[in-house]
Amino acid sequence: MSDKYSTDQFGSTRETQEALQEDEISLIDLWRVIIKRKKMIIGSLLLTLLLVGGWIAISKPVYESRAVLGIGQVGQVGQVAGQVEAPQLLVQRLKEEYRVKDESEGVQKLPMIKEVKTMEKSLPSGVEIIAQAYEAQEAQKFLTDVVVKVIKQHQMLFDIGRTEQQRQLESLQNEHDRIEQALALIEHRVASLVGSEASLAGLLTLQKDLLLQRMPQIEQQQTAIRLAMSELQSRPTALLRQPTLPANPVKPKPALYLALATVLGLMLGVFGAFFAEFVGKTRARMAG
Repeated sequence: MSDKYSTDQFGSTRETQEALQEDEISLIDLWRVIIKRKKMIIGSLLLTLLLVGGWIAISKPVYESRAVLGIGQVGQVGQVAGQVEAPQLLVQRLKEEYRVKDESEGVQKLPMIKEVKTMEKSLPSGVEIIAQAYEAQEAQKFLTDVVVKVIKQHQMLFDIGRTEQQRQLESLQNEHDRIEQALALIEHRVASLVGSEASLAGLLTLQKDLLLQRMPQIEQQQTAIRLAMSELQSRPTALLRQPTLPANPVKPKPALYLALATVLGLMLGVFGAFFAEFVGKTRARMAG
């Protein structure tokens, strides 16, 4: 049994060595093919780089301008301050108005709005808008026009809310003034009735007490409205980041494209070399 085991072990070792030799020979053969067809590989690389370089040269650079809007809000008495326009609604409205990522009517021409999105994680009331154009100044100007239009629309809504707050405040102030006048009149009449009509004086005193109870309520409501009108609860929509003036285009990216072209050119060249070698050997075998 030991002899058989030795024979099997020896045979297995010899097969392993032969397999390794075949692998080494095949690797050497592959390297020889690459060396033999190096002109083809280099030619493929240069051709790919030339084509990609030419495409980069004739492609128009595209610039992106970015802006961030902080959506305004209007304070409400006894309630949480309400936003002038919900960020999600503004995003959807701008996407529909400027056909963001919508090619149903054809490919959009630059300048255009490339992306509109909320900033829920970093800024709940923030909306980011990105515009693209063939020139940096054009992208910035186009985006400036968009955000100015949005701010004007929001300012109108903010002014409506502020007008309503002011109206409520004036109404309370008028009521406050009327009560003060009524109190002065009641005090005058009570003073004139002392000792003559005690019952009427008592009724007037009771009315005076009711008016005096209303005064703190009015003052409390006035304070709540003034707080709602303060910057803590009411503020207009504002630009948190002005439309940027891009220094470099976002596309094309020469370094990235040339790197990819280098890899692609080498791969095509190597595959082409092996294919040419295979065809050459096949023809030689058929001719022989």
